[in-house]
Amino acid sequence: MTQPPSASASPARRPFAAKYAHPGWGVGLTAFGALAVIAGLSAIPAAVRHDPDANPTGSIILGLVLTAVGIYFLRGRGVNPAKAQQAAAAAQRRAALVTESVDQAAAALAAAPAGGAALVAYRNLESTVTKFYGMNAPARLEWELSRIEFDTETIAAQQFGYVPSLAGGNVEIFPGWVVFGQEAHNVDATTRGVVHTDGAIQVSSAVVTDRKSRERVVSQQHDLRRAQLQLTSSTWSLSTPIHPDHVNHARAILARLAAQVESLAEAPVTRSDIREILESLVNNDGQPAAQKIRQLNNLRYERLLTDEEFKRVKDKILGLDAE
Repeated sequence: MTQPPSASASPARRPFAAKYAHPGWGVGLTAFGALAVIAGLSAIPAAVRHDPDANPTGSIILGLVLTAVGIYFLRGRGVNPAKAQQAAAAAQRRAALVTESVDQAAAALAAAPAGGAALVAYRNLESTVTKFYGMNAPARLEWELSRIEFDTETIAAQQFGYVPSLAGGNVEIFPGWVVFGQEAHNVDATTRGVVHTDGAIQVSSAVVTDRKSRERVVSQQHDLRRAQLQLTSSTWSLSTPIHPDHVNHARAILARLAAQVESLAEAPVTRSDIREILESLVNNDGQPAAQKIRQLNNLRYERLLTDEEFKRVKDKILGLDAE
């Protein structure tokens, strides 16, 4: 009985076809061949007029040969195993790079302390996943967050605002932290913010003579203003140049930050007070869960709750601790 061909047997080659396909060479040679044929056909009228420079036959023959060789490469069967192996190895290296990059970003987020550092780490993970997964990035990001059990509510703070820096990026100011690129600092009772300004807009005048010898006075403005945004605390400091036109906007944001800092400096709340507040919050059946969680967030922003306490009380509000 005739045995079927084994899986490793090479498929039969088609007539007039290379052993392996070479799309690049095939397309290129076919295109050049077609152009040569067209050039040869275009030269026929000149040859009929006995133009010595016209050589349609040579161009047409060259074009047909190039086209035939191009088709020969295009009709090749299968892919060169060496190239396929190289492509597979490159794909494996890329997959390993993707996995390593995402794992590192996720691990950094899992290890990040609460507050601004967690926000920066979250953005880094989101950026990494978006870079490698494209349209599938949201689902992959959600899976990574679930894997490391990260609660996005811990970074869901409403921003006071941001100030563009002349050094690049924005200084983002939140009730509980300040973020500037990869730099993050938590706000406490010692945090202060100020905008320093210097210089002025100077106007100079010069007499200019045109082609008709007419003179006129031209004024030019020279903006010599400088502005610096500075934020300090007992444990950190941040300073960056900003555009002078953004000074009023920056000071308005710093005023909101100052009010937040002032509230942190008020008389300390005891643990007994916190327990009473939490019990009242959990047992208030007439209040929507979303509103309760917002109030819970405020307590965490004011450093009255740890992340673990926040998660535990949030689960009680949502009924997730029933088991």
